[in-house]
Amino acid sequence: MVDIGTAGGTEAIVLAMTPGLHMAGFINFANRPQHAMSWTRATGTRDLGTLGGQGSRAFDVNASGQIVGFAENRAGGSRAFVWTARRGMLDLNRYLRHAPPGLVLDDAVAINDSGAIVATSNAGLVLLRPEQKCGCGHALGPVVAPAVVKAGVPMGASMAFVDEDRVGTRSVTWSWGDGSAAQAGRVRESGSAGNADASHSFAAPGIYTVTVTVVDRRGRSSAVSHDVVVTAPSGGAVAGAGTLMSPAGAVAQAPLYAGKASFRLIAPRSMTAQAERVPAALQFDLPGLAFRSHAFRLLGRQGTQQVFEGSGTVGGTDGYRFRLSTSATVAGGGQGGFVLKIWHTDPGSRTDVVDYDNARAPSGTAAGRVIDGSIVLE
Repeated sequence: MVDIGTAGGTEAIVLAMTPGLHMAGFINFANRPQHAMSWTRATGTRDLGTLGGQGSRAFDVNASGQIVGFAENRAGGSRAFVWTARRGMLDLNRYLRHAPPGLVLDDAVAINDSGAIVATSNAGLVLLRPEQKCGCGHALGPVVAPAVVKAGVPMGASMAFVDEDRVGTRSVTWSWGDGSAAQAGRVRESGSAGNADASHSFAAPGIYTVTVTVVDRRGRSSAVSHDVVVTAPSGGAVAGAGTLMSPAGAVAQAPLYAGKASFRLIAPRSMTAQAERVPAALQFDLPGLAFRSHAFRLLGRQGTQQVFEGSGTVGGTDGYRFRLSTSATVAGGGQGGFVLKIWHTDPGSRTDVVDYDNARAPSGTAAGRVIDGSIVLE
């Protein structure tokens, strides 16, 4: 047994290792967010730093010594990185060839010995190959559309794509997630690049998933989706959709986990709106935890901050309760805050058991800070 050290932290956690004993993972610190780490016999444990922000984590390493993971940049956003001893930590977004406009890689989760990388993005899961043609159809960028719209008001949406194989596009179809018929999108294509757009009005408030499907001339299809929160025309709601960094200690069953979580929210912004039965729903997702609310009430508000409480399901299982504190954006005020606690009652002991609480952030971490998207008052 060999102590690999902690590089000044409280503990080092290994998540991946090559046959040649190159390890990768992260270092926990007592008073600041965790950092990605590397260990070899020659160098010992190394703190890999960040991309100018606070935290980072490494998920995989290959035989060439390339390490991948995510790191926060100066703006607080999560970005996929690749690290080598020679070049240090590089933002993978800066090294994409012919990427669809608007595509952002936020996490790199695996790398093989040929350098192929699996990463997550704002357009879904992607496969990156070093200097090779994909041969797999169209690469889609994210759906560009508002996160929050009013019912009855036309919403414009667009999506850019790259046809690296130059096969050509057969069709682009928009599905709005509200039971309406699928719609053919307007397509403009020149060379290997193209874009499509469409418009739609939602009839009722709620949370909907817009899906765009692109089919090339060989019949291969690719799809990308975007969540839209629709509020009533009269307003009276706090609404939002986006992502935040879930800190270590937030997930009770995986206290070492730190990474991106996503949310969709629509709720009454005042007691009057609550009495008028403004629709309320909360969806919250991170690996291993999918929460859906089915009862929701406003406890109180002060300025742009609201506190809600209710019940719901985790992974489809009932019996969970939640308390949510949100701060909505104001002019020049950033993207808002989202502090969530989820718990259930143990049937044997009849005591409350906390399943998730992102207020358990290390010192110096902004708990519940929205990094992509926003929370607004409608």
